[in-house]
Amino acid sequence: MDKTRNFFVVEPNLGTETATPEQVEDILNQLQFKGVTVLSSPTKQSMQNAFLNNKSVVCLKSQANLLADSYGNAPIPVNLDPSHNIPEQFQAIAAKHHCDIGDHISNSSGLNGTPTQKDCAYCSHLVVPQEDNIYLGQDFFIFPTLGQFINGYLLIIPYEHVMSIAELDTARRKEFLEVLSDARYLLNLTYGCTKPLVWENGTGNGGKGKAKDSVVHAHVHVAPSQLNLRRIQEISGFQMEYTTMDELSAYGRHSYLLIQGDTESDWGINDNPALYIPRQYVRQLIAEDEEISGDMWNWRTHGFLERRHQTNLQIYQALLKNWRELPERIKRCTENFVSTFQA
Repeated sequence: MDKTRNFFVVEPNLGTETATPEQVEDILNQLQFKGVTVLSSPTKQSMQNAFLNNKSVVCLKSQANLLADSYGNAPIPVNLDPSHNIPEQFQAIAAKHHCDIGDHISNSSGLNGTPTQKDCAYCSHLVVPQEDNIYLGQDFFIFPTLGQFINGYLLIIPYEHVMSIAELDTARRKEFLEVLSDARYLLNLTYGCTKPLVWENGTGNGGKGKAKDSVVHAHVHVAPSQLNLRRIQEISGFQMEYTTMDELSAYGRHSYLLIQGDTESDWGINDNPALYIPRQYVRQLIAEDEEISGDMWNWRTHGFLERRHQTNLQIYQALLKNWRELPERIKRCTENFVSTFQA
């Protein structure tokens, strides 16, 4: 996994000339990445605050001595040529050192309202019946996710085009818990997994500020994994507030990370807008815990379509084998899948 909380030291390179203050300011202003805090007047406290928010720090070489002993490792030198694309140069340096700096702010969607359903992948998924919709409930459906790097990895998605589960009313959040219970049932029936990891990367502000290629339709991840809320807090250093589904409507103004705790009613959430959460962060943690190398966690580059079909097949076989003993709600919500799935 690429590192956050790095220390970059910039030395603008103008050949034999000394950069003017205006040129230096222009260079620093172009280093606006979601995982980076640029410190024009650095202090140890400002560096610590950036690290608390899981961000890297950038300062000028002339100011590096003020912060060096607060970092502990050797700073990463950044030589930038103002005559070339500054963000691209910085991204290349970060990649070379395996540093996660996030998206450049130019990649934010800039949306002022809820994104329309027209280009929504999940809304499109419902237009034509899909054989991989293993569960069709009243207001939610379930299917194995794209990027199935571990078998049994499911998504719970509301039919309504909302940005997060926090936007749902009380009745539908209650139904969501019932659907989540059914997802657990399916994973236990198929894989013997009694306690999957459940989380949501909730989109806030109607999608404003999200990357242009983000999926801005609520979806909750349910994945067989040994990780849990406590362990993720230990690894990440993120401070999670404890909440319940009844209290979730108080959130949603900002994007958030929501993870289920040890009980079905116990949830941890962080909606701090200053916190940098890397893309597909929990997926990265699972892959690391499973000792899956490289970027196999990235669904954009590794779709794992064959494994997705394998998950469908395994759930189909488990349903078919146990059909008579299944609870009526499970039968009702999976009967379309069982009758149409092509093994």
